[in-house]
Amino acid sequence: MENYRTIDFNENVLENILKNNYSDIYDEMIKEDYILEYNSFVEFRELLYKNKIVGFLTLDTFLHSDFLLCLNECYILPEYRGKGILVNIINELLEDETQRFYIRKPNFNFIKFLLKYGYAFEVAPDIISSYIKFIIKGEETYSNKKIKRLYYKLNSNSKELVYYTAAFHMDYCSIFGVDPLTEIAKEDNTLIFTLPRKCDLKRFNLRKKLKNLSVNKIMEIHFDFAINKDKIAKFNNKLSSKLNGSNDDVLIIGHGDETLVFENLKPNDAVKIENAVENEIKNGNLNFSSGNIRFEYLLNNPEKINKTVNLEENSEDIDLCPFCGESIEDEEYCKKCGQQIKPLSMKSLLKDFLKSMKR
Repeated sequence: MENYRTIDFNENVLENILKNNYSDIYDEMIKEDYILEYNSFVEFRELLYKNKIVGFLTLDTFLHSDFLLCLNECYILPEYRGKGILVNIINELLEDETQRFYIRKPNFNFIKFLLKYGYAFEVAPDIISSYIKFIIKGEETYSNKKIKRLYYKLNSNSKELVYYTAAFHMDYCSIFGVDPLTEIAKEDNTLIFTLPRKCDLKRFNLRKKLKNLSVNKIMEIHFDFAINKDKIAKFNNKLSSKLNGSNDDVLIIGHGDETLVFENLKPNDAVKIENAVENEIKNGNLNFSSGNIRFEYLLNNPEKINKTVNLEENSEDIDLCPFCGESIEDEEYCKKCGQQIKPLSMKSLLKDFLKSMKR
């Protein structure tokens, strides 16, 4: 028996759809102070129990990529909660190899659902690690007078940055994680926290508690989470095997219209690629101009990150690039992978560096 059906609407403003088509659900949401925060969506699903409509969820894509899918809003009538209506849906989304599935800033009740059905576990008191990553934007991060010295003031760029993390603090109803880009946090090992969902903020009267969030408390939370990294990895690996799917991280570079999403990479691969390119420049296999080409090539071919070529063993009169196999003519370097065809002297490298600085 199906536990959902997808419905197409001429408009995509969620609140209007609920008011006009699901008044019983909308009225119950108002009673419970469930506040919608994300009105747009690409897919609307009615949630069913024994063919009765008992709730809804919305899915959306982000960063201009159909590969990245997130759960924006989800609500089930109180009397139908705890019946596992969402479990098959979540499993289906996790096992779909054509996409990566995330949750957009979940509320307290959704975290309880994740805990109940084994998608998350309590790492330490009030600290939750989830197998399913959470999505937040820079504009959703939180600061107060006690911790503001840890962060930069948000600007138009940092507000639009997208972060994904797996950590949630139950006492603050807040997602937290590090900022590897140091666009918001001044140090890459400093935790950033989100504002809670509006419904949790009101339900648990969190404003005073958040104002008391201190630097020492942030350090304590970070320590409690970090010392359990092996336990977290074991939990994630076990669940990944059970689901017969993959929900690994992807590498996301940039933001807004300039965002690039690499589906077969993880964030740490960017560091490996940067180091590989730097070493190849030192070895004379790349120049400063072709280094950018090699970086982009390795982003799309990460299996070749550790490959290197000894140019002295190759003839100067070659038809194929010794690194990627692309046909070449009388060229200084391969236009596909950046491979230098002849070894560069230090004098040539310096000359090329000075030329790149003038651009």
